[in-house]
Amino acid sequence: MKKLLLLSLLTALTAGGARAFYPKAPHASGYMMVIGRFSGAGFSSKGTVITISPDGQAQTQELDTKTGTVNKISGSLDQLSTAELKTLNDLRASGWRLKTSTPVVLGNGAITETVYLLEKE
Repeated sequence: MKKLLLLSLLTALTAGGARAFYPKAPHASGYMMVIGRFSGAGFSSKGTVITISPDGQAQTQELDTKTGTVNKISGSLDQLSTAELKTLNDLRASGWRLKTSTPVVLGNGAITETVYLLEKE
């Protein structure tokens, strides 16, 4: 009985020690960036949400935007804001948190973008 108990204890210690050296899933480090960009002049516009991961991989989501009237431009900006919020909420659910956000306006408003910087919790 003592030998069985000693063997069980030795097996448990060996398993516990081996687990310490088991490879762990890579932990994302660094920062994630989300850029919401609306560019438009005259009757053409483009809305995009770009997500840049810590390793530099970029994913671009194109939005169907419209210009021509104030209501169409406003609707396109609302659509962009909704896409940005959905992206940020999805990243929040996977452990990222917002560190800063910076609005940028270029060319007398021809290009407006917001840059969101996120870090891993």
